[in-house]
Amino acid sequence: RIGIAADVPGAKPGSRERRLGAVGAEAVAELERKDKSLAEPLVPSARFFTRAEALYGLQHEGAETALDVLRRAGAVDAAAAGCLAELPKAVAFLGDALGWDKA
Repeated sequence: RIGIAADVPGAKPGSRERRLGAVGAEAVAELERKDKSLAEPLVPSARFFTRAEALYGLQHEGAETALDVLRRAGAVDAAAAGCLAELPKAVAFLGDALGWDKA
């Protein structure tokens, strides 16, 4: 699960392997290799959290909303004003990537 430290030997705290586990980290890396734009940060305040990780969270980890993705990844503090300010950027990317309508 995103945001839960995985049991990956040698994984550094805060690393992708710790956030996603070995299988998730490899899946995200593969997405980024196929589409370089997915290696970009989802939001500016979380440079370490890529668009590919956000997609993986929605498609494979049970995240249900863009705010859920941000919270569960630890990308931003959901209670912080910055999170709400960046939410439209996250929603725009995720909506386009997943075919959400504007409603």
